[in-house]
Amino acid sequence: MKFIHLTDTHVIGDGMLYGPVPAARLRAAVASINAEHGDAGFLSP
Repeated sequence: MKFIHLTDTHVIGDGMLYGPVPAARLRAAVASINAEHGDAGFLSP
């Protein structure tokens, strides 16, 4: 069984902490997980 665990997402809204727009980077990561790992049995944020 495949598990996916995300850590240190730093979602603080639009801003410059940890680069521009961390929320957009998290959305892109989740889209990639959905596209490439749809067979995962568990996702932990």
